[in-house]
Amino acid sequence: MPLLAHIQLSRDMLAHVSFLYAAEKSRYKIRNENVQRSTGKNANEVNRSEMNDVREDGNRRRNIMAETQDNKNLENTSAEETTETPEVDVAAKNAELTTQVQELMKEVAKLKKTSDKNASEAADWKKKYRETLSAQEQASEEKAEAEAAREEQFNKLLRENQIAKYVRQYMAQGYTEDLAQKAAEAMYDGDTDALFAVQTEATTAIIKAKESEWLKSRPDVNAGTGGNHGVTKEQFEAMNMMQRSKLRKESPEVYERLVGRG
Repeated sequence: MPLLAHIQLSRDMLAHVSFLYAAEKSRYKIRNENVQRSTGKNANEVNRSEMNDVREDGNRRRNIMAETQDNKNLENTSAEETTETPEVDVAAKNAELTTQVQELMKEVAKLKKTSDKNASEAADWKKKYRETLSAQEQASEEKAEAEAAREEQFNKLLRENQIAKYVRQYMAQGYTEDLAQKAAEAMYDGDTDALFAVQTEATTAIIKAKESEWLKSRPDVNAGTGGNHGVTKEQFEAMNMMQRSKLRKESPEVYERLVGRG
């Protein structure tokens, strides 16, 4: 018998037993009222009958409770089976995805096989085509292919040599090797946007490096009592506009002396 049908049957049985219990309880109440109107002897006799009815009533209650517990257990079992259903669905979904992946792999294998076949057919066609040419035409064809290969190799070497030349020029301007390589490639390829971006980055890095080097090498501008306050003519000439402007703001007398106006 299916699980749901079994549960429904148990519920019907429980309803029937409940109905019988309610009817019996009603008869017992009526009988008790009649006993109260009768003699004591009859009441004692009925009391013994009532004790038996009470015991039977207790047994009926226990049976009903047992059937109720069985129904709950069946309902819990059904709920557990229902809870397990998504796991089955997940497994089915995984199996479906696995099948799809396998189908895609088969398609990839077919495409690769087709590509290899096309390449082989192209080679065969080229071979057959050359067989239809005269010796002079075949020689001319081979010569043209060789010249194309040499031109490609020449252009590759030319690019590498020219870029290497640009790299040396940029590094002489203070570019790092990495930035010099990027700038050289952008310049050869005509990529002005990339070239400007690299130049901006390199210029910023060069200025910071020179400022750091100058700040490490120069004495304190405010130190000393005479002369140029520790700043030599050579150091002043090595300063950029930003550094000279700073010196002019902090030590105008030193600045005027170094430019020859003091």
